Amino acid sequence: MLTEPSINIEKPIKILLIENEWRMRKSLQEGLAADANLQIAAIAENGREALGYLKSQAIDLVIMDYELDDHGLWGVELTKRILDQFSHIKIIFWSAYIRDLDLDRAKEAGASGYIPKTKPDEVLIQAIYKVMSGKVEWISLKDEEVIGRYIKLTRKEIQVMELLAEGKSHGQIAYSFLQAEYKESLRKYGKEKALEIYGDFDQYMHEVPEEKGKMIRTQSRLKGRTRVVEAEIANIKEKLGINKLGELIRIAIDEYLPLEKKRRPFTEEELIVMEKLLVEGMAVEQIAEEHSISKHQVEDIRKKFGVA
Repeated sequence: MLTEPSINIEKPIKILLIENEWRMRKSLQEGLAADANLQIAAIAENGREALGYLKSQAIDLVIMDYELDDHGLWGVELTKRILDQFSHIKIIFWSAYIRDLDLDRAKEAGASGYIPKTKPDEVLIQAIYKVMSGKVEWISLKDEEVIGRYIKLTRKEIQVMELLAEGKSHGQIAYSFLQAEYKESLRKYGKEKALEIYGDFDQYMHEVPEEKGKMIRTQSRLKGRTRVVEAEIANIKEKLGINKLGELIRIAIDEYLPLEKKRRPFTEEELIVMEKLLVEGMAVEQIAEEHSISKHQVEDIRKKFGVA
């Protein structure tokens, strides 16, 4: 465990994580779980929800993405709002891309640090201890570092990263590759000829391929391709110097997931409903009556925001 010798840990550091991507939240939770002195006490997906938690819980540190799926508060504006109301709280930005201008403004607003999401969990843990001991920690992610990753990966490895970013398992990635191969066979040979050679897609996926006139009875195409995907992922981790799959998924989401897939649009009414639920603490029945909607619709909005 990485700690700063100057800080005396008498009780766990209570952390509020503000992050709209569920896979990122899960990855960070797992990464920080290795240190018993760090406790993620609450998780918020946007600024309004975060302020609601801060009003109801004792929080020592906020770790947040700079840009959130929030039509209102994020970045410097949310930092100022938090510190205006809770001046004792430390704030670390945990994000993929921040311009130098944004970093300068974040420092001026009172944030204590910035750690790129692609850095190992150990780096973030060490930064937490530095920040909680009164120091600041600003680790930059240089453009050359990002460019270097693209240069290192082959086209197939980049495809694997894109599918990882979409939340697909090893088997699902292999299935996607087989789908693409089968479609290419249909284009190349025509439907009738492809069906004659390979059968339908289900047959293509599960049949036992031939090799030198002998039947290979140890694996179907899907099983074999899944093992290839596992080897590809191991190779990617080695190229990028990544040990944990969670860290690799962070890079995949930040750098290989199209922006439109990262964002979930919320209507103004949905945002208002969530503010009343989380910040004002109104009951579902009250909100339904006030907005002339059913209790079921209020619950649907809560689910859309990922709040239990």
